[in-house]
Amino acid sequence: MKGMNFEEFQNYIKDHIGEYLSEDYQDAEMKISHIKKTNGNDYEGLSVSRSGDQDFGIIPVLNLDDAFKKYEKGYGIDSICRELADVRMNTPIPGNITRESFLNFNAIKDQIYPRLMGAKGKEEYLAERPYRQVADMAVVYTVRVQSDAHGMAEAVIDDKLMEVWGVTEDDIHQAAMENLNKQEPVFVNLEDAMFGAFDHGETPKFDPEGIDMDNCSIPFFLLTNQQKVKGAAMALSSKYMDRIVEKFGSIYVLPSSTHEVLIVPKSFMDDPDQLAQMVRQVNEDAVAPEDRLSDNVYEYDPETQTLALASSDPVQGEIQTM
Repeated sequence: MKGMNFEEFQNYIKDHIGEYLSEDYQDAEMKISHIKKTNGNDYEGLSVSRSGDQDFGIIPVLNLDDAFKKYEKGYGIDSICRELADVRMNTPIPGNITRESFLNFNAIKDQIYPRLMGAKGKEEYLAERPYRQVADMAVVYTVRVQSDAHGMAEAVIDDKLMEVWGVTEDDIHQAAMENLNKQEPVFVNLEDAMFGAFDHGETPKFDPEGIDMDNCSIPFFLLTNQQKVKGAAMALSSKYMDRIVEKFGSIYVLPSSTHEVLIVPKSFMDDPDQLAQMVRQVNEDAVAPEDRLSDNVYEYDPETQTLALASSDPVQGEIQTM
């Protein structure tokens, strides 16, 4: 079939994809919905959910925008239906979370973690989710359904799920921070990270006390998680930030990306405006827009256990760590 517009295409896929699904999916519910992404790359998605499947973002969603682009390039509609059906049937639900445990806060709270993201332009996305503002950044919360040495799979918690749980943002935040503090971070000199610290299959341990400053020609230190994915949230942990301060004294925190932050001892460089200029340049030249956190620089106060903006003309705000 040729000449369909996007709306007609969506409805065709919804009505005909079942012809290419196995018998396990014959009674599946088909639902088209607008999917909001933290990186702004929203799309129209088709969920194919069977009775007993997990819900609230755990079910794989088929990207109809990408499928329509193939259709416009001349791909046959039947081939597209078959490809989408194969994706749905062959995409495993990560982890071993059941629907019952996912909908029970007490059963799932040990798998809740914070995620640090840029807040600029994300007002609509954040309005539907529990979050905390961090100046021009925000902390959202996820259920980690799978994690290993190669990465992780997470579902971002929204207001609908929070309502089902019958809890508040404070409850979710407390659980997320407790779990974050149980995760040993990675903390290495930037030069070591650039030239082989991760090349031998073993992730460096968190040991700021053991760092020999005489061997650090670059006074920048990378802080992330073991997976090196969405690891900037480690800067929210006072448990680890306090140890860094005990080693270096006063520090600046540079929001390198959603995956890591950089720690700079003030004893080496005490010019937040120059550091902010550096952050802006790196963001522009080397960081994908969806991975950017902020153009500002922060400092950590161990007495109040807060991150606060440090540059002379920043966006105002701070966050309590735990």
